Amino acid sequence: HSISNNTITTYRNNGDDTIDRIMYLGSNKDVENNTINILDDNTVGKIFKIEGDNVTLTGNTIYSEDTAKGIYVNDQNNIHIYNNSFTFTSSAMWLDAYSSDIDVHHNLVITNSGRGMEIHNQSGGGIYNNTLISNSGDYGIHVSQLTDIPIKSNIIVGFQNGIYDENDLQNNQIRFNDLYNISNETYSGTGL
Repeated sequence: HSISNNTITTYRNNGDDTIDRIMYLGSNKDVENNTINILDDNTVGKIFKIEGDNVTLTGNTIYSEDTAKGIYVNDQNNIHIYNNSFTFTSSAMWLDAYSSDIDVHHNLVITNSGRGMEIHNQSGGGIYNNTLISNSGDYGIHVSQLTDIPIKSNIIVGFQNGIYDENDLQNNQIRFNDLYNISNETYSGTGL
């Protein structure tokens, strides 16, 4: 089941400026080569809410002028997120993965503020070859709650903190990342 080659644009609707989600994705979905524009200061709870296994997001271009959570994944397996471009001109969290198996690579994320990605509660998979750019976001990558996931060859620019790993598990798979213009700590947390 594929959702592809669409253009979706949101505008403020009669003063109501909150949208719960743009796409709700169940199992076995391929979402590819779509363009989504969130305009006129709409607040979006989640652009993509993934509530099923075997979901692929690839080749999508997202532009948001206001607060949004790009991708939310909760307790799902075989999630592939690659070759996407997200631009947030306001505060955002690009990826929030909770207790999920995710493979995230070759994405470009630009945000004014907020968190690049948060991976937590026994999530697995891999995070590699992504570029995360911010003007003042708090963390580029934030990992916690018994999550031991490889984080390799990412570029993280302009966040207050680069990679944070707060875990009882030691993560020796955080390697070859390039961090630039990080105002506080490049690497921190008990899992390092």
